[in-house]
Amino acid sequence: MYQVIPAISLPWERVKGYIPDLIESFKKIVDRFPEDTTMESLIKRITQGANQLWFILNKQDNEFIAFVLLELDIAENGKKRITLLDLAGKGGIKLVEYLYILEDYARSIGAEDFTILGRKGWERGLKQKGYDIVFVKYRKHL
Repeated sequence: MYQVIPAISLPWERVKGYIPDLIESFKKIVDRFPEDTTMESLIKRITQGANQLWFILNKQDNEFIAFVLLELDIAENGKKRITLLDLAGKGGIKLVEYLYILEDYARSIGAEDFTILGRKGWERGLKQKGYDIVFVKYRKHL
């Protein structure tokens, strides 16, 4: 069983203990998407407040399982939306069971939508949780 916690709610001493795991998880994203992100950009988005860092931890021993980066977006019509930008660590698709915690957070700040940027492999698990595909991004390497 896991807990999903915003990093900002934890004491700095505890957050420091997760930094090696966090860096390892960041590397997974950078290695998988080297044209889209860098270690520096991930860290900058968090430290400058563009993204919110959340931890997924084992409830029994507080072991680091994964991290989540969220972004608040306000659409042209004023509608708030939270987007899950990055998720990496251990657990993979099983972690969709804990999305309700992030959805509850989004509701608590008045967001009307919770969107996820993810790979095709997440589709089945996300559909089971009520998510629909809104658009698909295609890329051709030139």
